[in-house]
Amino acid sequence: MKRSTKNRWVESGFRTVSRTLLRQEFHSISVSVTDHPLPSYGIFLMNHSSWWDGLLAHLINDKVLKTDAHIMIDEEGMNRFPVFSYVGGFSVDQSSLSHTKNSLLYAEDLLKQKKGVFLFPQGDEQHQELRPLKFLKGAAFLMKRVPSVPVTPILFYYSFGHYKKPEVYIKIGVPIWEYLPVQKWETIMEQELDSLKQKVIKEDFHSFTPLL
Repeated sequence: MKRSTKNRWVESGFRTVSRTLLRQEFHSISVSVTDHPLPSYGIFLMNHSSWWDGLLAHLINDKVLKTDAHIMIDEEGMNRFPVFSYVGGFSVDQSSLSHTKNSLLYAEDLLKQKKGVFLFPQGDEQHQELRPLKFLKGAAFLMKRVPSVPVTPILFYYSFGHYKKPEVYIKIGVPIWEYLPVQKWETIMEQELDSLKQKVIKEDFHSFTPLL
């Protein structure tokens, strides 16, 4: 597996390039954040429907969460974009049980060091309207290994509205400071995503603030 080798100089350049790309491709990116205090570390679960999700995770961490963030990325993606390792990315090869276990144990070690670990528990990209949400076994394995670590849901929803370019709406949900089985998290994430979708459909944007 490829471990994170964070480099602040590379990350500074990545930040500039990624923000430019996001501004070019989207009309707006907005976030709604829970009123509950957000943890400075822990597991951050994200739905995964687009290549842009990783850049949005970096943006949301920079602007809102401000953790020492690390994100699990598919091995193929890491090979295509080696720069990800310098901004907190570490790889997982889901076709290899031993590789997956090593990646999860590495994530466990990061959590014990009070780092932020960002996961796409669905594994591959799936259409944002696909239901039910189904998580791979890795998320359950990791949460069982560190049951006292806070888990925070993050939802991304992409939409075309009144503008030529699409808009992105992000919701950061209530962090849970106790162990919940992965099936419960599937339900929570699905309910949160559906709630976010309804807000977008109804244009109920009063709780959102712009990120870019």
